[in-house]
Formats: sequence, C-alpha cells, structure tokens
Amino acid sequence: MLKPRDYKVDLQSKVGKQVVINKTTPAPESGGFYCDVCDCVVKDSINFLDHINGKNHQRNMGMSMKVKKSTVDDIRERFKFKKIEGEQKKKEYDLEERIKDLKEEEAKLADLRRQKREQARKRPAEDLIDDDIASMMGFGGFNSSKKPN
Repeated sequence: MLKPRDYKVDLQSKVGKQVVINKTTPAPESGGFYCDVCDCVVKDSINFLDHINGKNHQRNMGMSMKVKKSTVDDIRERFKFKKIEGEQKKKEYDLEERIKDLKEEEAKLADLRRQKREQARKRPAEDLIDDDIASMMGFGGFNSSKKPN
C-alpha cells in the first residue's frame, strides 16, 4: 500500500552551489538531483519532486499505487490526534509569545525612561532663558517661536 514519506526531501542543499562536471564525473555528483532508487539524474527540483511522487519511482521502492481506505473510526482518531497536537503547539506558542511580549514591554519601558531623562536634561536649559532679556535682544527663545508653558 502507498504510505506517506517518513523523511524530508532535501532541495535546499544545492542552492547557490557550483559543480564542475567532466566526462569522468560519477552520476550522483553530476549536475542535478540523483535518485538512488531509479539510478537517474533529474535536472531541476520540480521534475525531481514529480519523479519521486511518480508511479515508476514508487514501484521501484516496492509500493503499489493503491491507497488504504479510511474508515470513520480512523478519521475520528486522526481528528483527535490533530486536536491534541494543536493544543500542545498552542501551549508552547503561548509561552514563547509571553516571553516575547515581556521583552518588548521591557524595551518600551527602557525607551520611556531614556526619553524622560533626555527631556529632564533639556528643561533646565530652557528655564535659564530670561524672557525680558530675550525680548530686548529680539527673540523669544533659542529653539522655536513658541513660548514654553
């Protein structure tokens, strides 16, 4: 019977790699993707995926293309399994999300503290300007035309 793959297909390992090919290069090391089962080389990833999902490759692996018929009980069990799996992922995600939120909140608080310190440093300089002297000199302040409250 046909069953799902228990291994992950590696298509990323050859991305960005250059290979020198000559007449004496063995087939597994030549350009493209090599299939051990069928002893063939496929030139690109899409055709390789089509090949490993195809009838000839599956037959060479000893599988027929017949699929097991699912019963209602099988489907119910699968739904229960997926529900439990989703709850576990949600719990893990919640923990990761909480840690991430706490770090963001701490960063925001640190930014607020830093801004308050900077504002506190700027205020005394503005308070030192005497309004009478500034008006005699012809300007209201050094930074802007608005008067501080």
